[in-house]
Amino acid sequence: MLHESIVAAPEVGPNKLLIEVKAAGVNPIDWERRKGNFRVVLDRTYPLKYAHAAHEYMEKGHALWKVVLTL
Repeated sequence: MLHESIVAAPEVGPNKLLIEVKAAGVNPIDWERRKGNFRVVLDRTYPLKYAHAAHEYMEKGHALWKVVLTL
């Protein structure tokens, strides 16, 4: 179940980035996933610095919408 809460502001440091969120949305797939009715199937995960490799992989017709880039 999603709920709103107030939390302490995170500390910003040399290896941390603070982003202010002005708005956010929840889609049907989000709440179905939280209820366990939707299983995410990922083919591959790439670090952001290898985004070009992920793009090339999908351009060849592999894993459309099943590739994740991580920070």
